[in-house]
Amino acid sequence: MLNGKEKRYMNYQVQDEYIVFQPEAKPDSWKKRVDRFNVFSITPDNGAEVVVYNPDTTEGLEPTVLEVRDFIAGEKLAMAEYRKPLNLISGVGVGLGSSMAAFYGIPGPVVYSAILGRVSPKLPADKRAEIHSESFVAGYQKKARTMKINQSLLGGGIGFTVGIATLLILAAD
Repeated sequence: MLNGKEKRYMNYQVQDEYIVFQPEAKPDSWKKRVDRFNVFSITPDNGAEVVVYNPDTTEGLEPTVLEVRDFIAGEKLAMAEYRKPLNLISGVGVGLGSSMAAFYGIPGPVVYSAILGRVSPKLPADKRAEIHSESFVAGYQKKARTMKINQSLLGGGIGFTVGIATLLILAAD
C-alpha cells in the first residue's frame, strides 16, 4: 500500500479502479477490494513484484517509481522504530490542564497536537550515517509526524476526559 502497510492475500485481480483480493485464511467467497491508486505493488508468492503504481510522466509532477519506493521504505522505518512515549504523557498533561477550563478547554489538546506536529522528527542517530534519498527522509518524517500527532491527541483526550470526570466528581460533593 502507499501508506507503507502490507496486506497478505491468497489471490488477487487488478481491475480498472480496484484491486480485488482474497485475504489470507479466509474462505473463497470472502473478497475485499482496495482502490488501485492506494497500492504501490503486489508481490505474489513466487517473489516477482508487480508494480501497480503508474506515474503520469507527461507533466513530470508525480514522483517516479524509485522515489515512491524510497518514500514507502521511510514510512516503514518510522512504523518500526519511532517510539516516543513522552508525546502521550505530555498530551495527558495538556488534557488535564485544559480540562480545568471545562467546555472552553476542548481546543487545548488539539492546539497542542498541531503545535507539536509542526516539528518533523529526525532519523534515528544510527540511521543518519547511511545515505538516504530525500524521498526516504520525507516518508520517515511524514509517518513519524503523523504518529506523534496521533499519540498526543490520544493522550490529550485521555487527560481531558479524566480531568472532566474529576471535576464532575468534585463538584458533586
